[in-house]
Amino acid sequence: QHEPVEVMKTLLSEADHSALFMVFSMTHPELSDALIDLHADGVEVAGVLDKGQANPWYSKDEVLAEAGVPIYLDGNENAIGFAGGKLHHKALIVDAGTGSDPFVVTGSFNWSKSADTKNDENLIVIRDPQIVNAYKERWCQMFTEGNIHDDYTGRGTVACIASDAIKPADL
Repeated sequence: QHEPVEVMKTLLSEADHSALFMVFSMTHPELSDALIDLHADGVEVAGVLDKGQANPWYSKDEVLAEAGVPIYLDGNENAIGFAGGKLHHKALIVDAGTGSDPFVVTGSFNWSKSADTKNDENLIVIRDPQIVNAYKERWCQMFTEGNIHDDYTGRGTVACIASDAIKPADL
């Protein structure tokens, strides 16, 4: 039996060029630390989070943004009230559009301690470049519709421009 967070950390360590994520909940400190370490090592790291889930004090959006990781909060126009529209993705896109071994990690796993230790969650790793590019396109859509986090301390980057599947004119 594998703990989901350990699997995620191992998969994150495979990133050579980029680790892009779009997640509903980001509260697990080991995952935010792994993303910050990747960023410090020169891997392009950026994320889009559900703005409602980024509000609680235990969310790691501020920690990531303050470390210079571009964090965007979703621009979902339906996100009104508690039951409003949610960015409900749980996806990590690694090395899309590069010569490396690109892959996507998806499934029910929220990036939280509860998901890791209490819930019955799943992770699926997909190593098909066509599917990886489709996830990257969706990430780029969420990225361009989102708003940069107020605590972001880095310089702006647009990860979408580097993709073979997405050209600047498409943004």
